[in-house]
Amino acid sequence: MLEAKKTRIYGLLMWVPASTGELFFMRMILSIAKGPTSYDEIIKIDGVQYPTFRAACFALGFLGNDEEFIGAIREAKD
Repeated sequence: MLEAKKTRIYGLLMWVPASTGELFFMRMILSIAKGPTSYDEIIKIDGVQYPTFRAACFALGFLGNDEEFIGAIREAKD
């Protein structure tokens, strides 16, 4: 028989639409953050304090650069 694992759940992250801006980026970070106790801890990545949640998402690699898409559009145009 399988034994149940004991886990602790402290909260539930609700779905947040991308149109909410910084709130959306904060939720992205919170999906992987472990144990932050303040907003400053959430946006501190590898010892660097970022000014916004969006900047922290870029640092984590969640958001890509648009250069790939711009290059594809230019190539298609030519």
